[in-house]
Amino acid sequence: MIIDEKYIKDLIIHRNSSSHKGENGAIGIIGGSRLYHGAPLLSALGALRSGSDLAYLFVPEVIANPIRAAAPDIIVYPLPDSKFTMGVSNKILNFRKEINTFVIGPGIVNQKMNGLINLVSKLQDKDANIILDAGAINSELINNISGKNIIITAHLGEFARLIDKKIDDDESIINETANYARDKKITLIVKGKTDFISDGEQTFLNKSGNASMTKGGTGDILSGIIASQVAIGHTTLNASLIGTYIMGKAGEITFEKWGFQYMASEFLTELALYLKQFNKIV
Repeated sequence: MIIDEKYIKDLIIHRNSSSHKGENGAIGIIGGSRLYHGAPLLSALGALRSGSDLAYLFVPEVIANPIRAAAPDIIVYPLPDSKFTMGVSNKILNFRKEINTFVIGPGIVNQKMNGLINLVSKLQDKDANIILDAGAINSELINNISGKNIIITAHLGEFARLIDKKIDDDESIINETANYARDKKITLIVKGKTDFISDGEQTFLNKSGNASMTKGGTGDILSGIIASQVAIGHTTLNASLIGTYIMGKAGEITFEKWGFQYMASEFLTELALYLKQFNKIV
């Protein structure tokens, strides 16, 4: 099935008039490195621009202050090491704030998997929702955790590496996406000109968006958008459908206004303006 705006509009969860801070999404973004400081920040801003109340960034100490200076909207928690060691993993797990949804992976590089496996497994024990993106899309990690409450956001090249198979036609991508999601018991997004989204039982296609979205940072923003949706109560599948569709529509609008020359900051503004039409307090 190809998703459209009517389908997405019917899925939207409206805001309760009596809700208070944190009830509409408290997102934790875990990632970053000395080289890629912007990736986790863009993911956090994507969550906030999608309506989340709070965004916490868990990043290496070396980039914590620059991120604080760039965005006062974000709560930054410095980590003592750029690698996700067992110690770093446990430090995140001992963080006392209520966070029900985590994005793991934007901006992380060359990681040892023990710490990440420990982190994801114990977050799952706490019933957290988890979006694995970028540097966390790793077979060793995925093969050593359960599929519970997991969304993977992979571009076609990353997915091909996961299954160790070259795929380049839509029928093959649909079949491989559904098979992988079913086998791993996860929700899988394979990003591209067409996005393929499956939970193993149902598979959807999203055709919103355009070639301007090759811009660095757009994938990080998508992970934040999806996190914002699953945090307010959507299933992992519906959150993925909403996230991919509105990401593409925001990309179309941003391109129309800014052309190929847009930056992620302009994209975030257009994303918020596009989503405003769905706002309703009940």
